[in-house]
Amino acid sequence: MFFFGDYFMYTDKILVKSIQLASEKYYYLKGEPQNLFFFLTTIFYLSCIYYFSRLVIRSIQSKSPRKIVISSSVSILFIFSNIYDVFIDIGIIQSIFLTEYAVTAIVLLLSIDLLLNFYLGYQKQTALSVITKSFEEMIQNIDLYVFRYDENGNITFFNKFSEKELSFDDNNLHRPLEEFFTIEEKEGDDLNFRLTVKSKTYKVIEGTRVSVYLSPKNKESYIIGYEITQRLTHQKKLTETLDQLQKVTKQLEEENTFLKETKFKGKNKPSVLVVDHNFSMSVESEIKRIANYKSTVLIHGNEGAGKTYIANQIIKYGDRSEKPQIVYNCHSTLKSVFNTKYYEDSVFTQGYNKSILDVANGGSLVLENIHYLSDDDQIYLLDLLKQLDESDDQKYDVRFIATTNQNLRKLATEGKFNFELYHFLSIYRIHLPDLKRRLSDIPYLVEVFVDSYCKKNNIPQFKVSIATIKKLQAYHWPENIKELKYIIHRAINNSKGKTLKLYQFDEYIEEHKEGESQFLSLDDQEKKYILKVLKYCNWKVSGKNSASELLKINEATLRSKMKKLDIKKV
Repeated sequence: MFFFGDYFMYTDKILVKSIQLASEKYYYLKGEPQNLFFFLTTIFYLSCIYYFSRLVIRSIQSKSPRKIVISSSVSILFIFSNIYDVFIDIGIIQSIFLTEYAVTAIVLLLSIDLLLNFYLGYQKQTALSVITKSFEEMIQNIDLYVFRYDENGNITFFNKFSEKELSFDDNNLHRPLEEFFTIEEKEGDDLNFRLTVKSKTYKVIEGTRVSVYLSPKNKESYIIGYEITQRLTHQKKLTETLDQLQKVTKQLEEENTFLKETKFKGKNKPSVLVVDHNFSMSVESEIKRIANYKSTVLIHGNEGAGKTYIANQIIKYGDRSEKPQIVYNCHSTLKSVFNTKYYEDSVFTQGYNKSILDVANGGSLVLENIHYLSDDDQIYLLDLLKQLDESDDQKYDVRFIATTNQNLRKLATEGKFNFELYHFLSIYRIHLPDLKRRLSDIPYLVEVFVDSYCKKNNIPQFKVSIATIKKLQAYHWPENIKELKYIIHRAINNSKGKTLKLYQFDEYIEEHKEGESQFLSLDDQEKKYILKVLKYCNWKVSGKNSASELLKINEATLRSKMKKLDIKKV
């Protein structure tokens, strides 16, 4: 050991230094701390800083000034004293260690906080006792039925009102509720229900479950209710009266209501009710029979006769109902349907920028007004049908359904339509006569339209009176089934009650008399023609296959005329 002033050495590397503090001399090791000491010290104090930071944040979140002050003071004392002592250890500061003093202060602060918590808890317990006493007094003196029950449903308490009204006594305690009441739960409601007293005196109580928490773990369950016996008696009498009234009303309605099971046969005169819908039933039967055939179908009928509806029904009942379904309206302005890109809006968005056959492949293609198909497209379609007829291994697997309001045979004979294509299309042919030629179908069609429209729009089903059917059969229906469908939909939207009422039908007939003047003003004639074109093009104003293209005028001119002539989509 060697002495050098205030130093003395044990070895050649370790020095011990002395320091005089007050009346005492202290000795400590002198040397450079190792890197591990720095690392562990850093980790320790970072952890402490994180812990006390979280402590302060939680006290701030509690919004308690007391907790904020105490947690902040404890954090500052602990962190400051320990950092201060470290500086002493490494020789930066020469002073006494503060940790033991800081710990004393921290213990004192935490003790104060604990005592305050006890005091506040005592205050809360006192307040809860006062509230509990007030609650017990209230439920004892309230003029409502009050029962307390345990987790097993046994009665543990009832108030004075219940005791008086139900003649309860101590013998009713600790016995199940179901022993004295029939409990009627309300569907979808766990809180409210009805209690019917099981005694000679008929009483019904409208009850509500109430939970009272005396502490987080101490819950009391109550039933609070009021008597509704008299109200239910009145309601029952009222319901019985209404039921009798409804029965009488129903009988009156049935006497004047068209029953679909009843069939009356007679001549197709306006004054005679005709419900023998053999044509529609036979067509529906045929549709179901041929629905899965691969052969083409040609549907012929005048404007509005229901050609598109029949085409959709064929697809609906067939095995391609979930496959692509394309309806294309042919017209003379487009010279190539099959060899151009198909851009029409469709649910099958993958068909964008493909040919119409690519889009319809595997499904069905309805060609409306096929008599307008260009010569080139007729030849192309004929070749395609021949290929489909000769071999199953083809690029396209499409079922073709064609509609027309023209006499295709006559057009083919006159050289205006490909004769061979006509034969391929006519493999199976459906002819739809005008509605005025088959008035017997009106009851059936009305039933279909009412059922479909009501289900689609979530409207209660309407009954149809005999008078309504007679009135519909008395009209000549120049626009066929499409016009009937419009009349029925308008009637549904304007009818009140359970029976369908035709809306302003007499006025409508006056406006559409068969003998109306054949001479119209220039504006009326133009309006009528533009309307016809717009309907033909499905109200498409611009772009390909549009009304402006068919009329050979630009879009702005067409819209100007529509505004001037008050043409709006119906």
